[in-house]
Amino acid sequence: MSEQNPTLDAQEELAILGYRIDRANGERLVRVSDGKPFDFNVKPNNHSFNQRHYEKVGDVLTHIICNRLVRESGLVAHTVPVDAHDNEPCSTIYMSADALSSKKPLLLLVPGSNIQVGQWARKIVINENVYRGSMLEYVDRAHSRGWVVIVLNNNLNSVVGKDGRSESYVRGSESPEKHVLYAWKNFVSRNNDGVTTDENADNSGQRRVVAVAHSYGGACIHSLCTGIGRDQLMRDGLVGVALTDSVHAFAAGFNRVDDNGGGQYFAKIAVNWICRNTPLDTKSGVDRTGVKMVSAGTLQHDQSTLSAIDSVFKFLEDSIIS
Repeated sequence: MSEQNPTLDAQEELAILGYRIDRANGERLVRVSDGKPFDFNVKPNNHSFNQRHYEKVGDVLTHIICNRLVRESGLVAHTVPVDAHDNEPCSTIYMSADALSSKKPLLLLVPGSNIQVGQWARKIVINENVYRGSMLEYVDRAHSRGWVVIVLNNNLNSVVGKDGRSESYVRGSESPEKHVLYAWKNFVSRNNDGVTTDENADNSGQRRVVAVAHSYGGACIHSLCTGIGRDQLMRDGLVGVALTDSVHAFAAGFNRVDDNGGGQYFAKIAVNWICRNTPLDTKSGVDRTGVKMVSAGTLQHDQSTLSAIDSVFKFLEDSIIS
């Protein structure tokens, strides 16, 4: 995320850019001047200016969403890496207050590529609905079921230096796949005492972990499964993965070869809601990794996570109790 003006809060910055969030009418981003929706073409025939303006608005909305995850949904920000030293490049993930100590079911939320933390689709956040385009709705639904949540930040892999040009990698999160693995090892795989789960321990009380992963986020979860392996994931309790128009089947050809059964385990516990012009949940066979495919009820990639939300949570609930 970009740096904010320390003398302003995010809502004030949004107002300076000419917008506000109309929470009384569908959480829509509207212009302060006339209440009309966001229009990309602020300056006709000046695409570069319009794109920079769009990015500025998006960055401020990211701060607003993260603030709401903390203030309204009760999540807590955690620094990655966990042992960061002074001035080291860092990123932030967000967790339910008791995510590291509870045995409640745990939901991981993994965005697609080039999406900032706490969001499924910037396009939806800016043009349609801030609440639904963000992860706020998924977090609130999980909390209403008594689950805890971890919102991953797999796309912040490097930080621009003070010179505005050089970039330094975030240790342990040098790629989206590495970030998910780091979060799994340092947060998900830890028990109530903060100690990595012993592979020989009696895990009958181990909490059950489910995930929702959109687009390339699915490739990250698939890489996690094939990299750690079926036995480790079973010990740590991963029991269900809801994918929304995931590209894991394509990306699998570029990731490490599965030689430990993780791929088969992934296929067993995952379902991919793909873009099709058929009703929601219409079966569509299996992909080349063996994962079941069903219709997301939309042809729009960025709408798949929203369109399938009711079916996704039914699947997650069934995975947890099975």
